[in-house]
Amino acid sequence: MSDPLDLRLRTFLAPPRAPDEVFAMRVRAGIRAEQRLRAARRASWVTFATEMAAGASVIVAFLLLSRPLVPFDSGLVVPLYSPAMCGVILLGLWTLVSLRPGHRESA
Repeated sequence: MSDPLDLRLRTFLAPPRAPDEVFAMRVRAGIRAEQRLRAARRASWVTFATEMAAGASVIVAFLLLSRPLVPFDSGLVVPLYSPAMCGVILLGLWTLVSLRPGHRESA
């Protein structure tokens, strides 16, 4: 029974060992870390896309405002359907968003 083939067969046919709990815990911890990383990455991309859309809207508004316009009769009133009004509305919405509850820094 000391033949190398017999020794190999004995190791292959031996009853299974107890599971390695330390290895299993490390694999589970790795899976949880990967899930948290995936969720954080997804949230980062959503935040990035939102900020890029906001930045693009600001750039478009100011590009529209920079176009030469026909002078209006009233010098102090911003016409309702003009790029200037879009800029005013955008700045107003920006102010409202920056004042939302829970956004302020704690003193």
